[in-house]
Amino acid sequence: TGFRTMAYPGTKSAIRSQMSAADSLLSVVRGNGVRDCGNLMAWGNCDSVINPTMDESGTLSNATFARSATQSYLGGYSYLFTKTNAAGTQAYVALQANETTTVLHGIVIGLTHTAKVYMYIPAGGMTGSEVILELGYYAAGAWTWATQAAANTYDAWQVITVTQTIPTTATGFAVRLRAASTAALNETFYVDEIWVRPDGTHNEYATTYSDNWETIPLSGN
Repeated sequence: TGFRTMAYPGTKSAIRSQMSAADSLLSVVRGNGVRDCGNLMAWGNCDSVINPTMDESGTLSNATFARSATQSYLGGYSYLFTKTNAAGTQAYVALQANETTTVLHGIVIGLTHTAKVYMYIPAGGMTGSEVILELGYYAAGAWTWATQAAANTYDAWQVITVTQTIPTTATGFAVRLRAASTAALNETFYVDEIWVRPDGTHNEYATTYSDNWETIPLSGN
């Protein structure tokens, strides 16, 4: 019986294992990666006083967006979207500081990205078809949006996802929560557990979270 210590290239880790004469095989795992995890949306669990965002702030258009303890899918809070204009004009919250045509907010061009959010629509207000999740990119002089409306389900949480492939020619990127122009003044919906990720690729962002999209990543990513 003896001991063998193995260090792994590119890491600070080593394993000291006890081996007997009967041991004939030693498996070495290297080059690991993870797929479909990590979150580009900071504070996406909606429990922080800092609003969910891809880059420290957000952009409002005809809406307010505030933390609320009235409803929550996970944790103690969600964020409440309130439309502040009358029917006839849409309203939205962009989950990044701006929608300029020259900022990609950390996404990787050439990859497919998915946005996901849990939504709660109070009965008697907006219809599900008036509540929309949008993911867009700017290329060739125009914005291209992938959109998904909520289901006509009320007083219950539902999950909405939207997917978009970002071409290598893209120079701008945005994720928005939108109320359609047909929605009325002061109509609302809640959102929780918001995330944006690159699909089917190794996590390049060191944001594999320990639980429910908290902002402390697991060590060793």
